[in-house]
Amino acid sequence: MAIGEIIKEVLSFFKDWTTYPLERLRGKEAHDKNIYAEIVIIISPEFMNDFCEILGYNRYEKEHMSALMRYAEYSKRADKYFFDKKIQASKNEFDKALAELIHFLVDHFFVPRNPNLTHFELYPDLLDNKSGEEIPKYEKLYKQREEELSGLQDETIGRYNNLIRTAKNKLLV
Repeated sequence: MAIGEIIKEVLSFFKDWTTYPLERLRGKEAHDKNIYAEIVIIISPEFMNDFCEILGYNRYEKEHMSALMRYAEYSKRADKYFFDKKIQASKNEFDKALAELIHFLVDHFFVPRNPNLTHFELYPDLLDNKSGEEIPKYEKLYKQREEELSGLQDETIGRYNNLIRTAKNKLLV
């Protein structure tokens, strides 16, 4: 074998050896960008702002819960993990905060009496039909739940914003 052929083979091998990781890296980045795009379609920053604004009034619409549940189902799939570890860690933190908020909403929000309404409220009937001496006890309970909701809401929106910021920085979207 001539020295020229050996050098050609070595250079070819080196080219393949350096190209393969770059192709894999580009594939991983495209995968992560696709996941990010799908997340933003399901729960966009505008959606989160609207949702949190309405939560400030101790209510939310049925469509909000539908979108959050769609995201939860989407997020459970194994192919929805980011290759980038920092983005995945941010997503896991957001998923955890969102799950806590959803559990709170399911436990403490109810449909008001009017069947035509499309929203849920934080204990809509809590103070109805209570005697005068019971009202302070229920007002205190309601205030505690409002504070819990506020804390969960702040945590969730903070984690969501962190996920968006981290993904944008890492993926340059």
